[in-house]
Amino acid sequence: MAVRDCTITVPADNYKVMPGSPTASVAIGEFHGERVYRVVWEDRHKFIKEVLGFPGPGVLYRPQQYVAENSNQTVAGVYAVRASYKPIMGLNATTGSYEFARVTIEYDSPE
Repeated sequence: MAVRDCTITVPADNYKVMPGSPTASVAIGEFHGERVYRVVWEDRHKFIKEVLGFPGPGVLYRPQQYVAENSNQTVAGVYAVRASYKPIMGLNATTGSYEFARVTIEYDSPE
């Protein structure tokens, strides 16, 4: 089975990093990071799937690597391992659905 990096296909206008994000903690041989996004409510599941990685036909899309803030450099061996979301903002009056989700992605180094 081939292994590939996963590309986020959710339109870039539909998600953004929230202020105060990312956060990280570092210890000898360990790294834990969190990045919080505002994501259009209807795109939240697809966004999380593409960040955490998933199996496809004959290919395994690996989780997103942690990227250091203000750069395009990844932190070696640190990958997205967990995600959570909750609604933010109000309900859309037309659809009755939430407008945005606050999506928290956790990144860890393997133990």
